[in-house]
This record gives sequence, C-alpha cells and structure tokens, in this order.
Amino acid sequence: MYLNEGFFGGGSEGPVCKACKLPILKGQPVTRVAFDGNAHDMSGDYHKACGKPFASMANALNMMSRFGR
Repeated sequence: MYLNEGFFGGGSEGPVCKACKLPILKGQPVTRVAFDGNAHDMSGDYHKACGKPFASMANALNMMSRFGR
C-alpha cells in the first residue's frame, strides 16, 4: 500500500495527501477527513499537519448540515 522503500523505490503505490499531493509514506501520521454532502472530492487521507485545517472545516460543515435539515 505504501511506496517501495529503497534508493530506486518503485512507483507511487501508496496513498497521496489530498492537500500537498506528496506521497504518504509508511509510518507518517495520517488524518482521514470525511465531508458529508457534496464535498466528497475533498474527503480522503492527509498528512497530519496538512489535514488540520481540512478536518476543522469538515467538522464545522458536517455539523451545520446535520442541524440545517
């Protein structure tokens, strides 16, 4: 699931951060963000640091969508 380790490490076999577009390497902390509604293209795995603002935004939007209905 992750990139092959080694000097010539293979192709992109692992997940990619939705924010910075860099590969998420084995052992790196990951934040999984899930948006309800129409923002599914922003849902996914992020590096922990990259995902903080998206996780906060997802929490707020998800709460608003639940109470707005």
